[in-house]
Amino acid sequence: MGGARAGGRLVAGGAVAAAAATAALLLGAGAARMPPLARGLASLPLSAQGPVSAALGREESRYRVLGLRAANPAQRFHAVFSAAGVTVASGRARVGLALSAYGRGERLRAVGASTPRVSANRVSYAHGQLEEWFANGPLGLEQGFDIAARPRGRAGALTLALTLSGDLRARLRGGRVLLYGAGASLAYGGLVVTDARGRTLPAWLALAGGRLLIGVDDRRAVYPLRVDPLLGQSELAAANGARGEEFGEAVAISGETIVVGTPNYTVRSSDVEQGAAYVFTKPAAGWSHAVQRAVLTARHGLSEELFGHSVAVSANTIVVGAPFRQVGRHIGQGAAYVFVKPASGWRNATQSATLSAARGAENEYFGESVAIAGATIVCGAPGRRVGANARAGAVDVFERPASGWAGSPGERAQLTASDGKANDALGISVAISGATAVAGADLHALGARAGQGAAYVFVRPASGWKSATQAAELTAGAGAGQAGELFAHDVAISANTIAAGAPDRAQGASSDAGAIYVFVRPASGWAGSPPAQATLSAADPARGEALGGALAISARAIVAGASFKDVAGNAEQGAVYVFAKPASGWASTTDSQQLTAAGGVAGDSLGRSVAIAGATIIAGAPDREVAHRLGQGVVYVFAGAK
Repeated sequence: MGGARAGGRLVAGGAVAAAAATAALLLGAGAARMPPLARGLASLPLSAQGPVSAALGREESRYRVLGLRAANPAQRFHAVFSAAGVTVASGRARVGLALSAYGRGERLRAVGASTPRVSANRVSYAHGQLEEWFANGPLGLEQGFDIAARPRGRAGALTLALTLSGDLRARLRGGRVLLYGAGASLAYGGLVVTDARGRTLPAWLALAGGRLLIGVDDRRAVYPLRVDPLLGQSELAAANGARGEEFGEAVAISGETIVVGTPNYTVRSSDVEQGAAYVFTKPAAGWSHAVQRAVLTARHGLSEELFGHSVAVSANTIVVGAPFRQVGRHIGQGAAYVFVKPASGWRNATQSATLSAARGAENEYFGESVAIAGATIVCGAPGRRVGANARAGAVDVFERPASGWAGSPGERAQLTASDGKANDALGISVAISGATAVAGADLHALGARAGQGAAYVFVRPASGWKSATQAAELTAGAGAGQAGELFAHDVAISANTIAAGAPDRAQGASSDAGAIYVFVRPASGWAGSPPAQATLSAADPARGEALGGALAISARAIVAGASFKDVAGNAEQGAVYVFAKPASGWASTTDSQQLTAAGGVAGDSLGRSVAIAGATIIAGAPDREVAHRLGQGVVYVFAGAK
């Protein structure tokens, strides 16, 4: 269940504004993937959206309440009304809401069952001086509270008590009530209360005794009042997550599919921390209403192989790396797994192919990084010995056979650096776009600068990847690089542009603040050592933030994670920085937008992983606590980011 009310979009816990003229609890989605009608409503003034959505729902038969049941085709949920309240179902998630009492302070008057009255798309309940109503429309299901007169008593705030039921667990965080479980993550917030003069009153949420409490300071209010909370999906979470799984360690997005790596997922009691990859798909209602479709695991998986440490997706093909996989007797040789979407959908997906190095050895960590473009998959093996150079690292290239991904296809090529040295760790990161692949070696030394790092570009020859050799070497520059900056710890590529993150680069007195280097293919093609066209940094750099530890790129923007960033006093809550491409092309600049999670806390590590597709950005917070389970992790979806 996702939500948008009166023009606000609830995406990754974003703030939601509400109109003073209506009171609503909206169950729905953001405008990212709504039908044209709903997208148009989302652009209306705040005060107009609720009334217009309700009016349109009244005119359209598909939003009518029939037999105390209502469907919402725009938001893809169903609601069932009874004398006790409403139950909303989206996918496997169920949440029940029932007004149980209201009054002042701790002296609340119980609210009994009330016969629901139906009129077109509207359901209302009479509770004396209070009326509760629901209206179904393209923007969602609104719940409103109209309070005609001031409750008796002088002590305490006006209080509404709602009983929560269903299979979701509740906790209070950042002024909102977060609900987790059954593959959904919901947020009840955006609370606005207005009086007869249109003034906004102080209001808050609380949890007590299995009830959600709405408190209102009505001392200066002129009645009647209208109360406006909002329920919406703010995060993606595992349906059956557990402590320490690190859901969100890796993320990828392609079209309408999101893949989330969870390397510590326990498949069976005998396979501790084998790992898994979750697949979410985008319904018509948008990413904030995403549905978990599948949990992918390795056939014959082993304990602690870290399946899901890396993930990639292109159209209907998903690749998952397991860098600690034991192959034969080789502990830590590593493997990668390919999954192809069946005609019946991801829910029935099973492993299609297993990728591994033909002459792999122990501790190569093949699958530490994976990337896919069309029929080509590249896998990094940063621990591989190359010649006499231990842990120099390499990248293996696989191409889809004519018969499709199946069995254990062999690699087409092994890509190595022309100036590779021991301990370079080439393949710590990989990316591919079309016929161009790039791989990072973040421990590569340039002169006396140990750990400065380098990225290597490989272009597929007309004869195929088998004959590919290094085309170009990218670095921070002879005079600009710093020892230990870990250049190319992560890399990203889109068409002719490559980004390389240097998370330990110092910015002034701020050590390990991080930076991103941008390279644009010269007119003559990738060759030699072209200089960086731009260096990107945070407008507010601070020590130890590690900007660039995770990277993603599109035609219009570069997205970088800073998972150690302190936010509002919360140590290592993490953040995501967005750098918009200027109309004149890439130039050195600071971020155009900073994304953080509302309700985030210390140690979440938001930005450990990032991905972008169009105007949609996803970011993992693998250390996030969920329902008292430390390190279960969540993934945030930011739709419409600039």
